[in-house]
Amino acid sequence: MAESLTPAGCGSRRAQWVGILAFTVAAVIVAAAVGAVAGAIGSLLPSRPAVVVGAVGIIVVAALRETGVLRVPVPAIRRQVPESWRRRLPVPVWAAGYGAILGSGFGTYQPVATYWAVLGASVAVGDPVTGAVALGAFGLARGMMAAGPIGMFDLVADRGRWFLRAANAVVLLALAAALLPATADAQGGLPEPSGAADPAVSAGVTAITRYVPGEMPRVEVTTGDRRRITIPGVREASLSGSAVAVVTPDGIDVRRWRTGEVLASVAGQLVHPALAGRYLVYVELLRGGSRMVVRDLSTGRSRIVTRVGREVDLGRPSVSGLLVVWHEASGRGSRILTRRVDGGPVQALITTARRHQVTSPSLATGTLVWIEGDAENFWVRARRLSGGRTVTVARTSRQIAVTTATDGRRAWIGLWNGLSGRGRIHVVRLPAALTGG
Repeated sequence: MAESLTPAGCGSRRAQWVGILAFTVAAVIVAAAVGAVAGAIGSLLPSRPAVVVGAVGIIVVAALRETGVLRVPVPAIRRQVPESWRRRLPVPVWAAGYGAILGSGFGTYQPVATYWAVLGASVAVGDPVTGAVALGAFGLARGMMAAGPIGMFDLVADRGRWFLRAANAVVLLALAAALLPATADAQGGLPEPSGAADPAVSAGVTAITRYVPGEMPRVEVTTGDRRRITIPGVREASLSGSAVAVVTPDGIDVRRWRTGEVLASVAGQLVHPALAGRYLVYVELLRGGSRMVVRDLSTGRSRIVTRVGREVDLGRPSVSGLLVVWHEASGRGSRILTRRVDGGPVQALITTARRHQVTSPSLATGTLVWIEGDAENFWVRARRLSGGRTVTVARTSRQIAVTTATDGRRAWIGLWNGLSGRGRIHVVRLPAALTGG
């Protein structure tokens, strides 16, 4: 194949570069597609911890193979690209065909185990975008080799063999190290949650979810006179006057928080309730993703607010009056959206690219509060729903800001320590410029 993408093999130097371009584009596209499929397959596997542990083990074995410590065969198809294509097809066509075969990774012989290790890591990560990027780099490397001088192939095949295997061993060990945090989670699990989470507020009454290791979660409602009412075995409270919506093992209940009387129940794999008067908004988890539903408790009728695929995080909604706000976040970016509970178009309030994620909006009396974060820091922002200046009301780099709640005058922020697994609630007062007082 090396001699094919030369001026002699293509007929001229110009045709050579046309062939190299076609080869590289095809190799990148096919390799990225293979990686995306591998990531998608990984996301569907039922036992993710076992997959991650198995992938790390395979990668370590592959690294030992490259150093010669172990003699382990790798999957191999000992054949070259079809030579007859060069005689029958135009240069761009046969070059693209060669690129597709080599970019797939399993169309020809692989002398080293790196490709298969990266493919296994893509399955373990379980993200199509990550898999596409990882294997797309493999396809790009194929194109760079095709564009290099033909002597490079001789160096790799003969004198550079030892160096190639040593370099591959280093890359494989680095890949295994990158997956080690996920392996630790798979073997030992994340810390069991403890402390307070998921704040809610309405008319001077607040609610949190309390986690105690070894016990079922419970919701604690604190009245204006500091009296505390506990609702056991439930989580993720949302308050509206004398009613509270909570997540139960069977779905969502709407109860009177003073007496525990059940006013309404909705069964299913349901999370993130938001209650406002007769409207209950929640997220339903589906096999292929999730959807947000608004239910009129007075009539029992339901309406779909939005629907997303499994690669998108559909966040906890907040309802104020007839408006519901929520976030949608993925590897491509994030958005805070709004829609009326009785229908109408979906409108984007805030949109970000990959670097920053906006999440967990809450809304009250025309004031919008949300969380903005990157890889290291989290900011709690606020502004009037109608627009105007955005104000930063809190910032943290030691804890993860997870959820917000607001009554229009203050913001309740749910913080989580990733190392200890402990949550707490932080309350800040909003600037007078936002509250009008």
